[in-house]
Amino acid sequence: MTVEEIASSAKQRRIIASSNDHFVLCGYGRVGSAVYKELKKRNIKAIIIEKNRDILEKDLWIDTDVLAIPGDATNENILLDSGIERARGIIITTGDDVDNLFITLTAREIHSKI
Repeated sequence: MTVEEIASSAKQRRIIASSNDHFVLCGYGRVGSAVYKELKKRNIKAIIIEKNRDILEKDLWIDTDVLAIPGDATNENILLDSGIERARGIIITTGDDVDNLFITLTAREIHSKI
């Protein structure tokens, strides 16, 4: 990891930690990427959670304006890292119904009004 990558990563963590009234987008596959493009077009801030590191490195981290967290959105700590307790909403597009339900229940437990 280069100095620039470390600095960029630290900057991104600070931005995510100070974010509020954003959307958390879980999954950046075919549907998730289309949703993200629509949010971006409307100037709505989103923080993406994606567990596929190849997608992060090839599609997301090349754009320094994209806020993306590596990890599994079914993990409560990952949701907390995304600022879910300060988020406006959550959009779940993982493609796995069981994971989607678990993420929904966990998100509601953390932020009852989401």
